[in-house]
Amino acid sequence: MENVKEKEFKLREDLNDIVENIKLIAKKTNYGVNNECVVKLFNGEEIIFRDKNKLYDLLRSFLITGQKGFVKSKKLVDEFKLDDEGNITGVYTCVKYELTNGEVYRLFPRDYSSNTMIKNYYDFYKNKYKKDNGNGKQ
Repeated sequence: MENVKEKEFKLREDLNDIVENIKLIAKKTNYGVNNECVVKLFNGEEIIFRDKNKLYDLLRSFLITGQKGFVKSKKLVDEFKLDDEGNITGVYTCVKYELTNGEVYRLFPRDYSSNTMIKNYYDFYKNKYKKDNGNGKQ
């Protein structure tokens, strides 16, 4: 039997289409260095994601030890939020890094308002995309 909640919540499968670039950076502040993930969108706007799990440092360790090709993919995605029993309770947006060793890391927006900004830019992109050429990427 299909989960009723799954019908209520929809994933934007093409969310990554609005992304121009995703990169991890070390940003110097008055209080030290903050690592963060910057997602640059099609219109030049940037959304900041937290690097709470020290992914920047992990990837840097691969570089320092001479390893290459360790990132399998990095994408802006929607995923289902699940409760302890595995029932769908909502949808969240994250940057998902998949490494070639099978590890998966998810980074979440720094600010709650970033989710609404992503929705606004996604909706704008989809409306413009449909109006400009109807069936293909610009």
